[in-house]
Amino acid sequence: MNARTNPFASRQMESLDYQCTDMPLKEIMARLQTLHYRAAIVGPEGSGKTTLLETIGNRLGESGFKTVFIKFDTENNRFNKNLFIPDRQIPFHRHAFLIDGAEQLSRLSRIRLYASAKKAGALVITSHRTTKLPILVQTSTSPALLYDLVLKLVGQQKMTGRQEINRLFEIHNGNIRLALRTLYDTWSEIDE
Repeated sequence: MNARTNPFASRQMESLDYQCTDMPLKEIMARLQTLHYRAAIVGPEGSGKTTLLETIGNRLGESGFKTVFIKFDTENNRFNKNLFIPDRQIPFHRHAFLIDGAEQLSRLSRIRLYASAKKAGALVITSHRTTKLPILVQTSTSPALLYDLVLKLVGQQKMTGRQEINRLFEIHNGNIRLALRTLYDTWSEIDE
């Protein structure tokens, strides 16, 4: 199977919305507002933090915020205040900074990040551990969540059995992203 028809290809995965397990998205957005648009999404790798951050960013954009996504990882882990230069056409208090991978930053870099975004309209970060910001959502995974995502991607007729899903979930220690990548590789080997 080629990448274009593989149900686990990146473009297919990106089309999935965050699967709210404990709190509907409407409640998450209301909670974010009560936290004055300053919050953290906390959870382990592959638990949907980035997907939820993107969903929140889309909602903030729809409500008039200028959204700015910034991703930190092991290679890009230094804070640069130039990332927080606002669009001059829009007041700074209408900017929403969405920071993915805040755990990659040093303590000093996180302090600089918070200071730079102090007057922004919103600051939402993802992290593997708690931070100075209040927790908006604590993400988690389950075999049932992985099963639901696979079902959405492949449909009932081509669905993998629950035992296989449970095995993938265990092999990858609950990291849904890695489990789905394994399924991508498996489906790549299937002849059409």
